[in-house]
Amino acid sequence: MALRAALALNDLGSLGRNRGLDPTHRIPPGRMLSLSDAVELFPPLAGTAADGGALWHDARIRRPERLTLSFVRSAAERGAAVANYVEVERLLTTGGEVQGVQATDRRSGLGLELRARAVAVAAGPWTGTLLADVTGHRRGPLPAQALALNLVLGRQLAQVAVGVRALSGPADDPVIGGRRFLFLAPQDNATLLGTWYAEDDGSDPRALVARGALALLAEFNAACPGLDLSPGDVARVQWGRLPLKAGLEPGRPNALADRARVQDHAADGARHLFSMEGVKYTTARRVAAGLVDRVVRDLGLADPGCRTAETALVSAYDVPAADPRLEARIREAVRDEMALTLADLVFRRTGLGEPPGPDREAVAAAARIAGAELGWDATRQSAEIEDVVRQAREPVAAPWEAVV
Repeated sequence: MALRAALALNDLGSLGRNRGLDPTHRIPPGRMLSLSDAVELFPPLAGTAADGGALWHDARIRRPERLTLSFVRSAAERGAAVANYVEVERLLTTGGEVQGVQATDRRSGLGLELRARAVAVAAGPWTGTLLADVTGHRRGPLPAQALALNLVLGRQLAQVAVGVRALSGPADDPVIGGRRFLFLAPQDNATLLGTWYAEDDGSDPRALVARGALALLAEFNAACPGLDLSPGDVARVQWGRLPLKAGLEPGRPNALADRARVQDHAADGARHLFSMEGVKYTTARRVAAGLVDRVVRDLGLADPGCRTAETALVSAYDVPAADPRLEARIREAVRDEMALTLADLVFRRTGLGEPPGPDREAVAAAARIAGAELGWDATRQSAEIEDVVRQAREPVAAPWEAVV
């Protein structure tokens, strides 16, 4: 009865969810399922304690990396100067006022001094480290971040996304507190499993990622023994860092943050310095608009009004690995999307890296196309191919700095 009421409230609270949407993108109302209906959709439920289920629909981001690029391209189209592989090393200050950043071009090693009237730091898990020298706020004894981990299986487990309750208690699941929902979702020929969380001190994540991958498999098998998953099923590990409450908002300090954080650091002795840490895609646009509003007020500028809620993003279309348009897509990624390595192209610009890939022959073809654009000789092409193969094989092979 409670679940039926929850579905009704969800539909009632989102009455406008389909307004202005193409018919193919509209979200139907939810409904209850009998046990037989649920097992028909997801056979491994048979033999579990489940006595039925609920079916609801939601939107989903299939290619987060393409959405991020769409943000970047849309900003560039409207006059923003954007850069890739540029690392900010420190903030430049004079007399308690932030005046820009000292940065390094990671490809050439060239040092850059970028001057600005205001600086907004939106560096995700690296935000605190970047701000510390200027604001004086060092990380306290409590972990400020959680490591979040998903697994990608190289086969489909169901035609629909499925959520089941984990059996883990608070001791094994300190971030969420136990009994969290585990989700599996089909994507092309693969399945995404998530999510496992652990407190993270920001150091080398390899051991924590390895532990999390095994723990998440074990949680799915315990909740739904019919899955019978093993490490050999895992094609890829996805992980990242999320902010914890850490005493900055009500609730357990080691619970995931519920609220985005936008700060003006003038009170810390750093005028014209702002920072932002988001918590989810669905509020990102609104949070970013609020940050820009603060900067506009701080600089005493005339406010033209925010239009991002109504402005369409530049298309970030993608094409499958076997699509005849792939060659043109690779050239576009090099020329218009700052792809500088083969890994950029395979994992962050195209669908070539989608599990169970990447296919070595397709990767080699991409290396030849990109090489013609970027001036790679045969030796460089071979090195780029091997790097892609290594990253696909080893979940944490890529450096854990932010790479776009």
